[in-house]
Amino acid sequence: MRTMKNYIDFRVLFLILLINGLISSCRKYDLEGLSKTNRIENVPPNISRAAIVNSYYDVDSIGHNIQIVSESPRADSERSRLTQSFIPSDFYPTGFLLAPLDTLKIKAEVIVGTSLPQLLIGTYQRYENVSPQSIQLQSGENVIVANKNGGIIWIRYSSLMPSNKTRLTFISGHKAVPVFIKNTTTLSQWQNLFEQADTAVHDVLLIGQRVNIVLPRTYTALKNQNNNSVLNACDKVWDTMDELSGLDGTLPLHKRLGTSHLLVNRVYAGGAAWPYVTTYSYQASFSESYANDAWYQRHEAGHHHQQRWDWHAEIMADFYAVSVGMNWGLSRKTIARDGGWVQVWKRVKEYFDLPDSSRNYAKIWDPSIPNFISSGARFRASAMLIQLKLAFGDTFYHELHKQTRLEKPSLQGAASKYRYFMLKACSISGKNLTRFFFKWGFKDEEAYQQIAALNLPLPDVDPSTLTDDPTFTLK
Repeated sequence: MRTMKNYIDFRVLFLILLINGLISSCRKYDLEGLSKTNRIENVPPNISRAAIVNSYYDVDSIGHNIQIVSESPRADSERSRLTQSFIPSDFYPTGFLLAPLDTLKIKAEVIVGTSLPQLLIGTYQRYENVSPQSIQLQSGENVIVANKNGGIIWIRYSSLMPSNKTRLTFISGHKAVPVFIKNTTTLSQWQNLFEQADTAVHDVLLIGQRVNIVLPRTYTALKNQNNNSVLNACDKVWDTMDELSGLDGTLPLHKRLGTSHLLVNRVYAGGAAWPYVTTYSYQASFSESYANDAWYQRHEAGHHHQQRWDWHAEIMADFYAVSVGMNWGLSRKTIARDGGWVQVWKRVKEYFDLPDSSRNYAKIWDPSIPNFISSGARFRASAMLIQLKLAFGDTFYHELHKQTRLEKPSLQGAASKYRYFMLKACSISGKNLTRFFFKWGFKDEEAYQQIAALNLPLPDVDPSTLTDDPTFTLK
């Protein structure tokens, strides 16, 4: 009986182990099946498992024929939530391009909800006065003919109450764009993609955690350089700037954007911030060596972080860019463009030495000054904002951005923005900053009366005496 019992126990144990094994195998199969649903394709894979993630699309599916996408918040509602000046990027990369006048066949199937995405064919600001072709997808197979421009295919899928999800199947007509995924695509994979892409594909796409970058395929330095360093720098710009802006997730209001910002190397002169994108005319701005300080990326990203109290777009963009450079520990020579920060405090002292009646902050931005940038004259205006950073730390600006998001003030014109900033600076710091603002040439007697009514103490150290240069002091 004892032997038979042991035999029965062994059979029971064997069955239990067998069932557990089958369950485990099924689970493994299901998980692998989920991860591979977006990999049924007829184009060469350009990535392995991606080292980055996105809430609205599977990064692994970029460049694959089946892509599952979810809705994100509408760009205008995100701008309102953050009280920012510019509308953010609100579209996802597919890794595909539709050549001019070519025909794309794509199938759209709702997985959750009822709404379907739009396709954008072409990239914002890639060419002057050319906007993407926008097509609303219908359920089932869609046949789309590109206009005379064609371009990279993006997905726009957003609403005020995002909850929908769609499966897209690219059937025919699309061409693979060389895609580099940060910390995922190897150099040899990238070089093969770069060289083997169809001759109709003129652009390449770099994918980071916070940014997407569109660059011309003719920029051959991209083929051999370490593009991870470029993407790391651009991601870091947005992370550092979001931190300065108090986007810490403590409330839904203070959550960072979930969509990636688009940077574009454009074919006409200049660098600028636009709705949805920032643009850079210099290909060298995306070289491996330039990533060490990334001035242009810092400055243009600053435009996309400006809030309603912003009274001058360039002053504010310089402030964000310089703040990021300081937080990175850059040298004073590379904190600002053309070494302008090296001389900034000399220019501030010259300004402070002017008679009271001649100091007017509203007129401090003066591009007619010789060597406006390299002399440091350009950065006098943002130095005022930096002095408050030096006096009260980054927490001062964390709180300023948070309170602005909570209050959503209606500020029309520079004067109302100056006053809002002056009063907020005093209430947040807990100090009467009348002397500071007077020294900088703020001409608002009513604001000074309102500051006096707060009955705040004077600061222990006047912020107007502070610099980040240990060899130079202001008195």
